[in-house]
Amino acid sequence: MAMQYNNQAFGIAGKNNLTATLGACCNTYGDIYSYQNNIANAKAFYLKALDIWKRKITRLSKQQF
Repeated sequence: MAMQYNNQAFGIAGKNNLTATLGACCNTYGDIYSYQNNIANAKAFYLKALDIWKRKITRLSKQQF
């Protein structure tokens, strides 16, 4: 059930370019795979989430307020 909801959220976030939500979804995928003891997939999604958030922070830090 969690995977289904996360798949829906990931699809909506991708269509609407919601980068923070994409990062959160990747983190949730990591949690799901970790719970399933699939450490390789969990690690891959955690690292993907980290990369998304780093890029978002970099982009935000370059904006002028």
